[in-house]
Amino acid sequence: MPADEVDGDGDGSLACEDCDDEDADNTPGAPELCDGLDNDCDGLVPADEVDGDGDGSLACEDCDDEDADNTPGAPELCDGLDNDCDGVVPGDEVDSDGDGFLACAECDDSDDTVFPGAPELCDGIDNDCDGAVPDDEQDDDGDGFAPCDGDCDDSDPAVAPDGVEVCEDGKDNDCDGVTDPEDRCGTVAEGCDCEASIGASPRGAWTLILLVVVTLGRSRRR
Repeated sequence: MPADEVDGDGDGSLACEDCDDEDADNTPGAPELCDGLDNDCDGLVPADEVDGDGDGSLACEDCDDEDADNTPGAPELCDGLDNDCDGVVPGDEVDSDGDGFLACAECDDSDDTVFPGAPELCDGIDNDCDGAVPDDEQDDDGDGFAPCDGDCDDSDPAVAPDGVEVCEDGKDNDCDGVTDPEDRCGTVAEGCDCEASIGASPRGAWTLILLVVVTLGRSRRR
């Protein structure tokens, strides 16, 4: 009996009609498997049984045969893709705030003013995701204003952009760039709380005493 008229792999096809008599998966009419072989012996390997991206996985088992980063069992990258081909993109690989950065690549994916390289705003937040809030965005004296808000002295809660000028204290209480002179009390001073400050200095106290003496003197003359 000729050597090619035996069924070497026991698949029911003789070697003379079988395209591979050493592999029972390859025989005329057999179903194609995802193995890169001509299983049905039609002389063709199906197009999806090639490894187009060279990642070691055939297209028929790879979820993206054009990208070597995407293959079964691959590690997940922060790229918004299903790298490991499990059918799921990780929850932190979405851009919820629409700022162009995935959650896995930024420090706050609920705020579109916060992302790597963003300009720092005067909001007390780490906008550029460098791990630090700028010093001028911190309200150290607790008056509701940070230096970037216009607080000209963030170590004194009596000094703020909405502050009320207190005469004779030598401070620019309202941060308008002008420190009121000590003799401003006794003159018309818009925004100057002179009544509140009149007793806050020795000069104010003497003024109050003189007013009392003059008033008493006038009363006795009558």
